[in-house]
Amino acid sequence: MRPGAARAGGRGPGWAPLWLLLAACLPPPLPQPETTERLVATAATSPYVASVLLISVTAPRPASLWIELGTSEDELIAATPAHKGTEVELPVLGLKAGHTYLWRAAARTPDGQRLTSPIARYTTPTSPSGLDSYTVLRSTEASVGGWLLTSVAQLEAPLSWVGILDRDGDWVWWVPAEEGRIPLSPKLSRDGTAILWGEYDLDRSQSTLDRSALIRVSLDGSAREQTRLPLGHHDFVEHADGTIAYLSRSAAQLGQADALPVHADRIDLVPRGAGHDVVPQTVFDTFEDYPYPAVSTCAHMTRIQNTYGSIGPEWTHGNSLLYLDEEDAYYLNARYTDWLLKIDAGTGEVLWQLNGLDGGFTLPDGSPAWESPGEAHLWSHGHISQLWSGGMMVFDNGDHRTKRVSRVLEIALDEDARTAEIVWSYPHPDGRFTPSMGDARRLPGGNVLTAWAGLREITEVTPDGSVAWKARSGRADVVGRITWLPDLARPSPPSQAPPAPAPASPEASGDDPDRR
Repeated sequence: MRPGAARAGGRGPGWAPLWLLLAACLPPPLPQPETTERLVATAATSPYVASVLLISVTAPRPASLWIELGTSEDELIAATPAHKGTEVELPVLGLKAGHTYLWRAAARTPDGQRLTSPIARYTTPTSPSGLDSYTVLRSTEASVGGWLLTSVAQLEAPLSWVGILDRDGDWVWWVPAEEGRIPLSPKLSRDGTAILWGEYDLDRSQSTLDRSALIRVSLDGSAREQTRLPLGHHDFVEHADGTIAYLSRSAAQLGQADALPVHADRIDLVPRGAGHDVVPQTVFDTFEDYPYPAVSTCAHMTRIQNTYGSIGPEWTHGNSLLYLDEEDAYYLNARYTDWLLKIDAGTGEVLWQLNGLDGGFTLPDGSPAWESPGEAHLWSHGHISQLWSGGMMVFDNGDHRTKRVSRVLEIALDEDARTAEIVWSYPHPDGRFTPSMGDARRLPGGNVLTAWAGLREITEVTPDGSVAWKARSGRADVVGRITWLPDLARPSPPSQAPPAPAPASPEASGDDPDRR
C-alpha cells in the first residue's frame, strides 16, 4: 500500500502520513541561489528498531537540516523536523513495514541557499511472522487519529512484541520480546522520548531463574536499556527522578505450619538501570500493610501456582499500578480481590480501599459498591491504566457476572463522601467476554480507546458510543494494553490531567449499527 492510502474499510485521503504532517512545520521556501555544494548523507537501520531509519547528514557549512521522503522523486516532502548544524543524525519514524521509499537530505543555509543530497532508495523490513497488520473494519472522521502503542502475544508460540500501529492498521515500529517472556503495559516515558515496558517470564513453573525486567527503547531507535525488576509482574511506574516502582510478588505462610504459602503483591522500588546486584526497596507489602486478614472470596484464589519454586495459591493478583504526582500516592488494582487501594507513597499506609471485601466506598445512594464476586456493582476483575484525581477508566472483564460481558467504565469518585459511581459505560457491542487483560483510555476530546485483549480488537468510540475507528488482529492471541500517541516526530510527555468529562448519558449501547 502506498503511504497515506486507505486500507479497505479504513480512513480515506484525509489521513496523511507522518511526513505530510511535518511539511507544514518547515519555514516557507525562499529564492534559491545557484550552488554546487551538496550534502553528504548515509543511512542505516536502527540496531534496536527495525523500522527506524537513522540518517547521518554532513553539510559544508552551518544550515537547517532535514530529511525529505516519498514514493516518487516529484513528491519528496519533509519527514523530520529541521535541526541546525553541520553534522546531525536524523531518525525517520512512521515508515510502514515492507514498503519502499525514496529519500534525500535537504538543508537551508542562513543566506537562503538550498542544499540537497542525492536521492536514495530504502525498503523497510517486513514485520516478523506472527506480527500481522490489523484489518481496519471501520474508520470515520470522528476518530482523533494518531498512533497506537500496544503489545501483542501469541501465547502458544510463544512470540511477543511491543509495537506502534498507524491508523491504516500497519506496524511502523516494533521490538520483539525475549523468547519466553511476555511484554506488558507499554507506555511512553515521562520525557516523551522512549517506550518502556515490562517483560516477564511466561512460564514460571519450569525455571527458578527470574528474568523480569523493564525494557526502555528510545523512540528514535538510538538506544536500549534494561532495568532488573526482581519478582516483577504486570505493571510499573516511572518516577520523575528515574526510579522505577513496580508490582512484585510476595509470599507468606498463613495458618498451619504445613500450609502452602499464599502469594500476594508488593510495591518495590529500584533505580533506573538496576542490575542483578541491586536489592529493591519495598514501599508496600500486602501481608504487612493491608489492614485486613486474607480471605478467599472467589475460585481464582484457590488455584495452586508454581512461582519460581514457591508453590501455593494467589490471594490478590495485582495487575495495575498508577501514581499521581500531586498526591504522592500509588493506586494498586488487584484482580482477584476486586479492590483498588490508594497507598501513601512515603509510608506505605493504605489511605482507602474502593471495591472488594472491606471496601470503604458506597454508591451515591448509600448502597454497597461490592457485596460478593457475583454482586460487584462497579467492576468484576478489572484492569485500570488511566486514573486522575476524582475519576478513572476501568476495563471491566466481568468474570463473575451472571452474563459475562466485558465492558469499559468511567467511574467518578468523591473521596470526601466516600462514594463512587459509574458515569459512562460501553459493553462489548457483540456481547463478548475476555477473561484476561484489556485496557481503556479516554482521549482528548472525549473519545474512548479500548483494547479488547483476547478478542483481538481495538476500538475508538465517541462519547455516545458510536464507533469512530475499529480494527482487528488476524493472528495475535492477545492484544495488550494500549496508549495513544498524538505525534511520533515530536513526542510530548504523558499527561496526568483529567480527560474530557463523560457525556450525560450513563451508558452507550451496542445496539446501533454505528456502534459495532
